[in-house]
Amino acid sequence: MIVAFCGNATLLNEKEAEDWLQKTVLALLAEGADTFYVGGKGAFDAMAARVAQQCKRQYPQLRVTLVQAYIDQERNPDLHDDMLYPPLESVPRRFAMPRRNRYMVQAADVLVSYVWDTSGNSARIAAYARGIGKRVIAFPEIV
Repeated sequence: MIVAFCGNATLLNEKEAEDWLQKTVLALLAEGADTFYVGGKGAFDAMAARVAQQCKRQYPQLRVTLVQAYIDQERNPDLHDDMLYPPLESVPRRFAMPRRNRYMVQAADVLVSYVWDTSGNSARIAAYARGIGKRVIAFPEIV
């Protein structure tokens, strides 16, 4: 099972969000999740990768994959096991991140989202995921 993460770059309630994320990640691992796609931009992506890496002691089969929006993005080996660059070569740079996010949603079985600003791309991606019938686990549940 592939799980994708998306969220606002800034965290408002970091401790509460991290507690929720740890419980959510463990529940998804118990359901059979084995691949996590993270975008590598912003505080929520970093938190998702960090929480997932902490779970690898109990779930060594877990792979945390950085899904790049830009070919020149660096992978942090402490947070990401590998990286993936979707076919975005012909996409203008300013549209690469939203396209990458759609790619992640399409490839995933579940989307875990942290959205407090409903005007941004993360809110649009969560709505897109719901619209195509993907399971969305959201915190806070406002989108």
